[in-house]
Amino acid sequence: MRILLFSYRYAPGVGGMETIAVVLVRQWLRDGHDVTVITHQPDAGTDTDRPPRLLRQPSVWRMWREARAADVVVHSHVWVRAQVPAWLSRRPWVIAVHGWFGDDRASERVKAASLRMTRVIAPSGAVAWHVRHSRPTVVPNCYDAEVFSKRYDVPRDDGAVFVGRLVGQKGIDMAIDAVAAIDDLTLTIVGDGPDRAALVEQAERLGVADRVRFTGVLQGAALAEELNRHEVLVAPSRYGEAFGISVLEGIACGCVAVATADGGLPDAVGHCGVTFPNNDLDALVAALQSVRTPETREQLRAAAPRHLARHSPQHVANAYLDVARGIAVTPP
Repeated sequence: MRILLFSYRYAPGVGGMETIAVVLVRQWLRDGHDVTVITHQPDAGTDTDRPPRLLRQPSVWRMWREARAADVVVHSHVWVRAQVPAWLSRRPWVIAVHGWFGDDRASERVKAASLRMTRVIAPSGAVAWHVRHSRPTVVPNCYDAEVFSKRYDVPRDDGAVFVGRLVGQKGIDMAIDAVAAIDDLTLTIVGDGPDRAALVEQAERLGVADRVRFTGVLQGAALAEELNRHEVLVAPSRYGEAFGISVLEGIACGCVAVATADGGLPDAVGHCGVTFPNNDLDALVAALQSVRTPETREQLRAAAPRHLARHSPQHVANAYLDVARGIAVTPP
């Protein structure tokens, strides 16, 4: 099958949307499909002649020609400029929505309206409700199962780990406050961002600098190995995330998850962790305390294989193609 993927962001960019696109493409290639990727992401000198075929910033005319030549067209998130040639191609087509649309800007209203052009996928129940006018099918996001697993031979301690950009909306300051409230809790913060200096100062001011470690950005096997060193992955976002791939990666590496209850994070957690109300420090502390016994953690880990199967690259990649062609998605 000839698959055309439109992904505004793609490698070498780094982020959840890029990760999903790359993992899907790798799976489709493994399944024997012919894959072309069209992206707005500029080249960083890393492109090769190996599959997939990559077209960066092509004209609308070229987009239409590639869509006409495809058997199935997949959009990774909304990219209105590329949706017009996809619609004109009259090929089986699906758009996967990976974030929220605002209602205060004309461009966001156009994006929301553009979903009526074709079939739609939402990665979580929260996003499905957000774009309910498009009658979406919920297909959860996938994670890189080749990298994130429990096969890394490293000692696991009783600490927590956060992964993400160091910005206020991620709630990392609450996680540091929780360390101050739980005498023997350690926290590893993986990532970087504009709030790093303030977070370092907060840890020092609270007297927990010796229990809060900053690693900077880690990716791939280095990130998977770090996740394997911890019992708990914490995602204390102050706003409702659309999903949470880092939660899946932590669960795949043997962590139990503690995450906020608003948005799509509960879908990523499943029965493999606990959730708490957004912006509630006392509830975060209680949630972290609740998963500190080995018995509780083993009970939550027992749910991981079934949960991760729904998020496997094989299942998600097949589901995308089924939705595009109007075929009912079969649970794993």
